[in-house]
Amino acid sequence: MSNVNFRHFKVLIPLILISLAFIVAFNIFLERLNFDSQRKNAQFAILNSDISLLQELSGNDRSTMLAILKDQVGISTIIVPEYTIGEYERLSKITVLPGHQIINTLRVGQLYRTVLSRLRRKTTIDPHATYIIVDELKVYKRIISHLKLFLPRDSVVEHSGRIIQVNIPFEKVLTLPLGFSEDLIKPYTTFGFNIIPELKSFYTFSNAKIDYTFAELEKNELVKSVMFAKDFNFGDAEFSGNLLTNFQRSDYKLIVSEFLSSEYEQPRHLESLASKLSTEVVVLHGVLKKDDGSISLELLFNRYLRALNERSPHILTFAPVRSSHLSNLYDKNILYMKKVIETYERSGGINVDYFPNLIKIGASYMEKLIIGLGIFSALFLLILKVHRLDTPRQYGYLIGFLSIAYAIILGVQPLTVSLLGLMSVVLGPVIGFVYFYPNHYVISNGYSRRKLFTLFLFLLQAFFVCMVSVIFCIALYSDAVHLQNIVPFRGVKLGLLLPVVLVGLYFYCGDRRVNSIMYVLRRVVRFPMTFSAFFVLLFASFVILVYIFRSGNYSQLSSIESSFRLFLEQLFIVRPRFKEFLIGYPALLIGYWFADQKLKDMLWFLNGLGAIALASLINSFCHFHTPVLISLYRSVLGFVVGCFVALAVYYTYMITRRLIKSLRFIYH
Repeated sequence: MSNVNFRHFKVLIPLILISLAFIVAFNIFLERLNFDSQRKNAQFAILNSDISLLQELSGNDRSTMLAILKDQVGISTIIVPEYTIGEYERLSKITVLPGHQIINTLRVGQLYRTVLSRLRRKTTIDPHATYIIVDELKVYKRIISHLKLFLPRDSVVEHSGRIIQVNIPFEKVLTLPLGFSEDLIKPYTTFGFNIIPELKSFYTFSNAKIDYTFAELEKNELVKSVMFAKDFNFGDAEFSGNLLTNFQRSDYKLIVSEFLSSEYEQPRHLESLASKLSTEVVVLHGVLKKDDGSISLELLFNRYLRALNERSPHILTFAPVRSSHLSNLYDKNILYMKKVIETYERSGGINVDYFPNLIKIGASYMEKLIIGLGIFSALFLLILKVHRLDTPRQYGYLIGFLSIAYAIILGVQPLTVSLLGLMSVVLGPVIGFVYFYPNHYVISNGYSRRKLFTLFLFLLQAFFVCMVSVIFCIALYSDAVHLQNIVPFRGVKLGLLLPVVLVGLYFYCGDRRVNSIMYVLRRVVRFPMTFSAFFVLLFASFVILVYIFRSGNYSQLSSIESSFRLFLEQLFIVRPRFKEFLIGYPALLIGYWFADQKLKDMLWFLNGLGAIALASLINSFCHFHTPVLISLYRSVLGFVVGCFVALAVYYTYMITRRLIKSLRFIYH
């Protein structure tokens, strides 16, 4: 398989360093498994606006609806967005002119006789200002105190009769947030619901407003966390720093949607805040803002279970289906929410109403240093295999170059984990192919049983190398910011593309021509472009483009692909990755089996595609918020299903070949 003399000094030292790095990484890996074992619990939440929707559908009053959600469904948490002036108006607490609700019409006589005449006697009415008329003194004090906290002094004018003049446009006035009144959230706390306040955005940011809001929330013992609206304005560094100070002083958890980059308008600001509060971050899964409001019950049910099984979010937020064409919509909504919780509990999950304290793990700087030595030692061994080094001076140059690169990567600490992780992801598949792929003599001169054994041995060795890379990555990315998916794995596209390019290039150049790679590439450029070569190039480009741009969870899917994904999820619970079982493993297995026949000249191309399987396998584990055993199960599924796809392609080819031969015999 390999003619490397492992007792040779230049090979033995790197192997010792790799083994030492593996031992260090494996200890952190065991801590990660323990961490995963404590993640099988979740809170179930609902927005207070969705409670109002369920009320409308059912005809229940507020108390009855809350009791049903608490006792029958199993929801323990209510998300309450910060009330705005517009919401106070809709609750008939105030009147904002120009008003448009029925309650304002009932007041119209009093408004025109009293309010407008009083205003005209005492001041000139500004056509560009907005006027707020308040009945209750308590509500008036709340509004005026909040307005003065974050609006310029001249923008807020008090008039007698509890009239407030705000010198900004009407539409902006309606969106001004007013904190969290205890009277408005008391119905939820009476039933023992946990309250997650959602801070609304305002176009001017004020430290005093934030301080006041947090101080108000601290009075309620059922508030243990805070989240931000999707469009929240995180302002400048001083304002963000004040937010951090308030979280730390109040000892609140920060609620963050798991798809942070696609959910928020200022994801980098929230990512920065969450990174500083990493151990106090709670991951929430809900319906994305881009999703259609008419999503079906079945899709919601499967989506929620997939999230709970694959990613273990701390909180799952239910969204009622709003489709008007469904009958008994209220009953179906209650039933599907209850079914999600019951299915989760039957699978071993626990429905909790508290935030568990997760184990803190993470690689120290010294551990990263040792793991980095292991990764650079693997790179050294790879270069020895693909590049002929003839003199001690060449070895010295190589060791010197790698030492300088190692020192730079370890010195630039913000990039250390990202660069070492990317190197580990790329090296795993490449070393697996370069060191352990059977040579042409073994493939060509072996009978079927021996070829199967050799293939099995190669796959076993390649998987082992890839799992070493996986353990290195898991150890490097074991900090809370990565486990909570606050800072995801950097370099996903490169990690998927580079192994494919490097493996394909290695097998195209061959063992003896890697040192002359530039000469080989120049010859390739000068080749005449035949139809078959053009077709191969076009097909390869198409596959790689689809492979790269479809990597990720957020691209738009066709209805056929969505249905197929749903079928696989229902069949296997966790869906194997398409790129593994439809491209990677079939190309690898078929390329190996026919390497001594007509596909010999295409081995470089098929092995390049085969590297997709190993690169994707490692990439599955780089979703660090997914439990390790789920990623392992998904990878095994990808291999098993990929073998069946390869067999189907093989027998289809053999049957087609025999059919063509039979037809030729008949016609001749």
